Amino acid sequence: MVRWGSATAAWALLVLGASRGLAQQSVYTWTDEKGVVNFTNSAPPQGVNARASHSGSEFRPVPLEVTENRKLVRVEMQGTHETAELSMIVDTGAEKTMIDPALAHHIGVRWMRGQMLAGVTGVGMGSLVEVPKLRVGSAELRDVNVIVGPAAGLNLLGMDVLNALHLSVGQDSLFQGRN
Repeated sequence: MVRWGSATAAWALLVLGASRGLAQQSVYTWTDEKGVVNFTNSAPPQGVNARASHSGSEFRPVPLEVTENRKLVRVEMQGTHETAELSMIVDTGAEKTMIDPALAHHIGVRWMRGQMLAGVTGVGMGSLVEVPKLRVGSAELRDVNVIVGPAAGLNLLGMDVLNALHLSVGQDSLFQGRN
């Protein structure tokens, strides 16, 4: 067990958090009868009122690939047949997430219905589908409705997913916080 005074508690959490890496692990915190704040990654003593926090369960910012006119993020999509990792354009102007027909066919999606699409480039037809799982960093959605658009190679991460995961767009990363 490791003990620190409350004056160094924040520093201790930072160092302890950094040393744990990315593996999920519990850290227990409690204040003893002398006012000393205690931290341990092993089970706390019997009878103390310890609070557990779990590393690996917190969302870590996801880096963006920033080009002149767009921001790309790595996304994992699990379909009914395959899982694919791909770069998607982060599009805060898109109400819905959209994938291209080749990706939809490759991973396997649950087709729902035809969908009229309207955007800055005009009007077209697409399909509303359900993707079993979509992951951005450590944040995950299940049974996500997305649009299969007509344009090959155009994969957009829209506001529907960003809002559902409480993701905000920074200069060079996605981070979790209320939009």
